[in-house]
Amino acid sequence: MHGPSAIVPTPEEAVTVPFGDYGIAKAAIESYLLGRDGLPATVIRPGHISGPGWPPVNPAGHLDLGVFEALANGNELALPNLGLETVQHVHAADVAGVFLAALANRSVARDAGRARLAGRQREAQDRPLNHHGL
Repeated sequence: MHGPSAIVPTPEEAVTVPFGDYGIAKAAIESYLLGRDGLPATVIRPGHISGPGWPPVNPAGHLDLGVFEALANGNELALPNLGLETVQHVHAADVAGVFLAALANRSVARDAGRARLAGRQREAQDRPLNHHGL
């Protein structure tokens, strides 16, 4: 959906340049929903969803959990693209919580990216969200 990053880390308000069938289709759906007068819509763009049974993608771009152990031990780790790639992990329960909060709080409707996840302050109507309570 976001496309290539012009700066890293990419700010939430950065212009998106979607690519590929999936990203282009997501952009078209967002545009359609947010452009419908009278239709309450909230766009939620979670990062890499992880949780029980879903190992997170590591900084090297694969699923080898040993990478996290190496980093925790202070070992040097060779990363692709000079280490500039970013992966924003978010727990599945937090994604579900944001969806529930958006359904319960129409004030966040029609504001793409307002319900932020993945390493950023999670917010809806300027209050933190998490899976422990909305």
